[in-house]
Amino acid sequence: MTNTRRNGASSRQCMFCGNRGQMTKEHAWPRWLGRRIPVEPVQYSYNSGFSRTSETALTELANESVVKQGSVLTSRIREVCATCNNGWMSRLEEEVRPHLEKLWAPGYPLGLTVLDEEAVATMAAWATKTPWVRERAAQHENTADSVTRLHLATTLTVPPLTAVWAARHNGELNFAAFTAAVEVSHQDQHWKLGERREVMLCCLVFRNLAVLVRTDSGTGVPPMQLPGETWRQLAPSQGSVLWPPSRPINDEEATLVAKVVSGWLKMPEASAFNRSPGWRYRRQN
Repeated sequence: MTNTRRNGASSRQCMFCGNRGQMTKEHAWPRWLGRRIPVEPVQYSYNSGFSRTSETALTELANESVVKQGSVLTSRIREVCATCNNGWMSRLEEEVRPHLEKLWAPGYPLGLTVLDEEAVATMAAWATKTPWVRERAAQHENTADSVTRLHLATTLTVPPLTAVWAARHNGELNFAAFTAAVEVSHQDQHWKLGERREVMLCCLVFRNLAVLVRTDSGTGVPPMQLPGETWRQLAPSQGSVLWPPSRPINDEEATLVAKVVSGWLKMPEASAFNRSPGWRYRRQN
């Protein structure tokens, strides 16, 4: 069910289709994910990143830890129109649910199961939508531009410049999100030319699963590879997927996968890495 604002909504614009009008409340985490399991009454989010600031230096962005009262299942934005919310977004939630339940099942006949291409495509589209809504709720902006978001809304397929992986998780984390924002130069251009790209990495951990979504604001950023023993790539699609991976990831791996970029990003030979003064802790009511 969606709630619609009764006045003052005509000035708002849907973050997906771009239409103006009455906006509805969209949950950053679908509420059905938390049914029949305990969910903490406090939300925690962690944000970090860095950018190049000179020929010889990288500068770390402010590391931020945000604590907010209320379950993660109550976090919402009012930037989605009723047509999108009650249309393709609602259908996507219904279609992905049996696939996710299959992924977090405790066991499978013969120990393995196969996710066909349709299931993989549905899960990848859902996984893309969810961090984008979370990013909007936390920062009021998106790495993906309006054309990219419209692509998801109209085709229900993962747009170009977005990649999705899934893993089994074994640890204490549940309904946790780890986000990193990296500003990089086009790999074929000198950094001084200003061909900058933003990369958003978001790892969502819930119900013994981990989903990693990477979104680039433009071309020219090196791809990343994750170990096949722990992660399965859902997008760009490589066809059907054998599940589960041979080993689950732990809490530390889930925390670091969005933060450690040296494995895929070509780091400059910078003599200085200017550290952030420290973590900034922010509490929201």
